[in-house]
Parts: sequence; C-alpha cells; structure tokens
Amino acid sequence: MNEEKGICIFCYNNEQIDYVKLSIICSLLAKKNLNLPIALITDTNTESYIESNFNTDLIDNCFDYIISQNITHESNKRIHNDSPWYEFVAPFYNTNKQNVFNLSPFNQTLLIDSDYLIYTDNLNKIFDQGVNLATFDNAKSIRNDNPLLGEIYLNPNGIKMYWSTAIYFTKDKINSILFNLWNHVKENYDYYQMLYKFPSGLYRTDFAISIANHILNGRSQGNFCTNLPQKQMYYSSQNDNLIDVKNDSLLFVANDVKENWKDIAVKWSNLDVHVMNKWALLRNYDKFLEIYA
Repeated sequence: MNEEKGICIFCYNNEQIDYVKLSIICSLLAKKNLNLPIALITDTNTESYIESNFNTDLIDNCFDYIISQNITHESNKRIHNDSPWYEFVAPFYNTNKQNVFNLSPFNQTLLIDSDYLIYTDNLNKIFDQGVNLATFDNAKSIRNDNPLLGEIYLNPNGIKMYWSTAIYFTKDKINSILFNLWNHVKENYDYYQMLYKFPSGLYRTDFAISIANHILNGRSQGNFCTNLPQKQMYYSSQNDNLIDVKNDSLLFVANDVKENWKDIAVKWSNLDVHVMNKWALLRNYDKFLEIYA
C-alpha cells in the first residue's frame, strides 16, 4: 500500500561525485522544512557503499525507504565545472528518472534532485492544490539573472523547457501516459533531437519531460503541467562557489556568466535553491552535518 505523500531522490554514485553525501544534505534540509518521508532510489553498488561508509543512524534519519535495483547504467558523460577555471568529466547515470512513477512508494510524489536545497515549506503547498503534475518552467540565478537561451527553450524558436530538478506528480492514468511518453522520448532521443532541434550529445531529462509534456498537450504549449508554488526555480551555476553554510543561509561567490572574471558575494536565505556546483556542495558536507544532522 502506498503512503499518501512523500519525496523521492535518485542517487547513483560515480568516481567523481559522491551522490550519497549530496542526497544526505538534500534529505536533511527536506526533512527539516517539509517534514515528509523520503525514498532514496539507488543501485546495488551505491547501496553497498552506503552500508560500508555511513553511520546507520544517519541513514535511517535521512531515508525512510531505500529502493535499490541491480542496474547496468548507460554511458552518458557530461562536463562539469568547479568555478569558471576548472572542468571535469563525470558520468550522468540518471537516465532512468522516468521510472520514478513505478518506483515511488507514494500516491503523491515530490521528486527532487540531490543538489536541490530546500530552505522553505513552499513545496508542501503543492500536495493540497489538486493538480496532477507540476514543475518549474522558468528560472533565475542567485544573481537574479535569466538563464541562457538554451535553458529557456529547447532551441531559439522551439518549445519552452521544463526543469526536471523538482517534479510533483500523482499516481494516476494521465501521468502514467506522461512517464511512458518520457521513456519513449529517451529511447528515441536522436529522432526527437532532430525533430525539436535541440543540441545533440548529452541526454537531458529536462528536454525529455518537456517533449513528453508537449506531446501530451497535443503538440501545443498547453497547461497540463502547472508551476510549483515557488513559481520559478532559483539556481547557482557550476561557476559559482559555495563559501559557507549557516543555520538559515548560504554564502556564495557568484560568477558573472558573461564576464567570468567578475564575482559578487551573495547571501542566500528564505528560498529553495538548485546548487549546480556539486563539488562546492561536497566541500561543505561536514558543515551541513554539523548544523542539520
């Protein structure tokens, strides 16, 4: 029997990024501010890593469910940045994100990425709004800048992009169609890249759910997918650095995407934020534990 509502986080470790630690940070903040059960969706190798390297009480405090599968991951490497001056390549294993519809133990699910930090209770409001599906279709940087055009539309004359960073959905027939469409787009990604004219290469879950939603709306923008309560997603880019963690705020050095020799200090509080520089988050792992564990 499914629980009524809860959170799912995908977590597949690789040699460059410790997604378990990211998921712990994410979960500690979500527990504090949303007070919902959390399911960690992972693979058997990552589960073994958790069992060997982390305190059982900490893991039990963070995750009410650990849903583990024996998975052979598809190759999907992406370039990451840690500041404008350093880049590294790491696998992006989260190509089965659409399977959350079947894997979630909840009737109402909030799926969040492990680098999405929840500092408010805003997302709790979505569970009582009577909608089927909600995510973000617009974003702002922590500098209050708009994202680049390629993060707003799939191509300059194309459809609006929906962010897969945070997705609310209910377990009903119409959403089963949506998630099946998402899987169909993933399985035929080269065709949809040609059709929707977005950049080739890396598989992006943002693009896949955007296309699935577009098809479900009869190939129009439509209104099947609504906005999450915060209305827009705030993010710090991979060029930004997280300098310090306080009880109620984060301190960033935020980079200017157009003039990347320029930085400003940003104190962030009272809003949820997607921290894309994963190494910056991991450098502050112990601080998050000290404050929230």
